[in-house]
Amino acid sequence: MNHIPEVSIITVCRNAESCLGSTMDSILAQTFQPIEYIVIDGASTDRTLALIKEREAAFRSRGIAFRWLSEPDGGIYDAMNKGIRLASGRWLNFMNAGDGFHDAEVLADIFSREEYPSEVGVIYGDTELRLSFGSVEMRPKPLEYIQKKMPFCHQSTFVRAEEMKAHPFDLTYPFAADYAFFYQYYQHGGGFRYVNRLVAYFESEEGASSRNRLKVNREYARIHGVDQTLRWRLWYVFKCLRVKLKDSLQHIFPQRYVRAVRERNYRRIVKHRQQA
Repeated sequence: MNHIPEVSIITVCRNAESCLGSTMDSILAQTFQPIEYIVIDGASTDRTLALIKEREAAFRSRGIAFRWLSEPDGGIYDAMNKGIRLASGRWLNFMNAGDGFHDAEVLADIFSREEYPSEVGVIYGDTELRLSFGSVEMRPKPLEYIQKKMPFCHQSTFVRAEEMKAHPFDLTYPFAADYAFFYQYYQHGGGFRYVNRLVAYFESEEGASSRNRLKVNREYARIHGVDQTLRWRLWYVFKCLRVKLKDSLQHIFPQRYVRAVRERNYRRIVKHRQQA
């Protein structure tokens, strides 16, 4: 490819043979050019690497610059930083294995119809969450919510490459380095632009670990500089007790009941967010 790619899409994965193909298909389907696709594989032991090599010709034939790397890494954000260093596009997007662009016109709609001023370093849109009981469309929360938590989905976000190369993910945050990046960018007056369209679908893991969410909350507190305050520590103790109780109850009640409660609560939360 002779032209600088407008967008570099980066997928980091390990042992993803069952889901990487659908992500690759969503990128191959894009009508927009020029783009670049980078796969950072963490030394998979299944057929992931074979799948990457098998699909390489398909990307070449579509005129999509294709690069891949397979080696051990220090975690997801270390792998993402490797992708950042390899990327040659103007904008970067991180698309996890199993996730993908909502439709074939996503990149064309975002990058063919508008020139973004230099002060805009982050573009973000809507996300379709796909769960075992159905799909729901999620609009981002108001941007100010970034002062608390992530207001948008990382898969539905594009960041100027120069910004990410200058400020790669902080590996001291193994669970929330992406939030740390966006929070710091916002705090320093960085420009964000919302696009009113579905950008990506996200295969949400039903029943994701509550203990991982606790670790995310701890890192959020570090990012905000409140993790040593008495007020936050008391809140965290309460949160830990609540998680322990919730986990115990989930083992007591039949799984069909737990699933029904989770589905009802999730739809209620989604409805509230969509009406906000």
